[in-house]
Amino acid sequence: MNPAEPDNKQTVVIFDLDSTITKKDTYVAFLISLLRRHPTRLFRCGFLPIAIIFHKIGIKDNSWLKETFLKAIAGGFNKTQLDSCADDFLQTLLNQGIHSKALEKVEQHRQANHKLVLASASFDFYVEKLGHQLGFDTIICTQSMWDNQNKLTGKIDGYNCYGVNKLNRLMDYFEQDRATLFLIGYSDHHSDKPFLNWVDLAIAVNPTDKLQQIALQNKFAVENWDT
Repeated sequence: MNPAEPDNKQTVVIFDLDSTITKKDTYVAFLISLLRRHPTRLFRCGFLPIAIIFHKIGIKDNSWLKETFLKAIAGGFNKTQLDSCADDFLQTLLNQGIHSKALEKVEQHRQANHKLVLASASFDFYVEKLGHQLGFDTIICTQSMWDNQNKLTGKIDGYNCYGVNKLNRLMDYFEQDRATLFLIGYSDHHSDKPFLNWVDLAIAVNPTDKLQQIALQNKFAVENWDT
């Protein structure tokens, strides 16, 4: 049984981004779009297949892999360059890469005067732009690090907003207000189990096989936004 929204609490709706609102992973798509604009950067990518193997066999974690790819492909870009790449990428993404059902859900919650939060493991330099364009009130995502010349280092500033770190970021953001809120969470991925267990109403959207099992065990709602 899913809990009903209480009348005495403000409803806040937390959406994951990649493969929840969007049809595919945006970080990989963004890096591919950047390589198309700057093909000479391919010469910096020779180590990346080995990096993927290191991650797959458990030698390196998701944060290291994310930083390794970003440093190889976008490291050294200034903010103007990266903003231009992000704008081009988002134009294509908004035209072709968003679940129409996700847009409907966002609008339904907006019309109900629910506060909208976008929580993503992807990087701030395009997630924040996308979140604002989609009308989110708050955007929580992985922060990029820049050097003293405003060039991208490829490092994460703080923590990768993934798994339990995403939950920690959300808990820090809401702090003392948690008891006054009714929280709804949408995600497609099993890595979001920590935050889905924390919200009052968890909804698995086009779930991975692992999240499908978690949803059954924890009585999460399940929705298919592909149809």
